[in-house]
Amino acid sequence: MFGITRRRTFKAKIRKPTCLAHFDFYECHRSQPISATPTALIRAAKEFDMHQDPYIHALMSARRIPERIIGARKNKELDPFDFNSFTPLFEDENLLSMGLIGRFWQLDMGLVEVPNKEEFEVFDDPSYAKLELRFYVEEQGNGQYILVTDTCISCPSKKARLTLTFYWLFIRLASGFIRKRTLKGIQKMLDKSSHFTQG
Repeated sequence: MFGITRRRTFKAKIRKPTCLAHFDFYECHRSQPISATPTALIRAAKEFDMHQDPYIHALMSARRIPERIIGARKNKELDPFDFNSFTPLFEDENLLSMGLIGRFWQLDMGLVEVPNKEEFEVFDDPSYAKLELRFYVEEQGNGQYILVTDTCISCPSKKARLTLTFYWLFIRLASGFIRKRTLKGIQKMLDKSSHFTQG
């Protein structure tokens, strides 16, 4: 599910973000029912390496081509972009939340390094967007659960919202595909390893 929302029409069916007072863009995807504990699901989501999936790796590598060109001109080596690039916001046995601040529509994504939740919350430059990515667990009964991943993006200024709208419309199909591949990849991790059921 994708959406460009209106702040005044917050929908109760959408779980309230951990660190965003409001959001302007929303995306949500759900896994198939999985026979695993909530703790195992969240642990697997946290440890999932997006670049192990060839399709995700290809799409993300393509997105970073302009950034590589810019970096090469400046003799700058790019850091890998994965879940470690996000700011940890919250984690318990049912929810994993992480944040990202940037001008995502720029060629280099305009990312800001934010070390912790407190600095994420107080960052208030209106020319940047704030993104919160979450994984959370919904119980289905009979020992099965669904892993949900959603993304909320807040744009403080009209200019940022307008710019991100065009970017969002351009990348949303690829973004949705990546989210679905991520959920499938997490399920495969759980199916193949007992590591996530230990401890």
